[in-house]
Amino acid sequence: MGSRIIAYADYIDNAVSGRSGVPVELALEQAAKLCGSRLDPNLQKAFDRVAAAVYLREIGKAAEAVTEQEISPDELKNGMILSRNIYSGSGVLLLKKGAELDKFKCMAIRRFYELDPVEHGVFITIEETEE
Repeated sequence: MGSRIIAYADYIDNAVSGRSGVPVELALEQAAKLCGSRLDPNLQKAFDRVAAAVYLREIGKAAEAVTEQEISPDELKNGMILSRNIYSGSGVLLLKKGAELDKFKCMAIRRFYELDPVEHGVFITIEETEE
């Protein structure tokens, strides 16, 4: 059973944090399609409950909601925080998750997205506080 849990967790982690960098919801949908062949269907409900919270860092944050948004490189602004690693289309790590964007990083991301395109936008962290 331990190896099945690791296989499921590894699949979700690679889809969300890996080169493809898909949203956690899409990773869970893709994992559901593999249940019964590559992944244990008995684990699906457990992973559906906790994966979004883990990857969006919502566990234990009562006063602050943290969400993730996918935006185009043209929408990047100084001060934004990356919620995922950024890779070029050929798989080269450009910036790590948690990096705060400045003018030069925004320009570099735009340039790499033009020269070596990827299939998705840039994922940033949005923090909202309760009023």
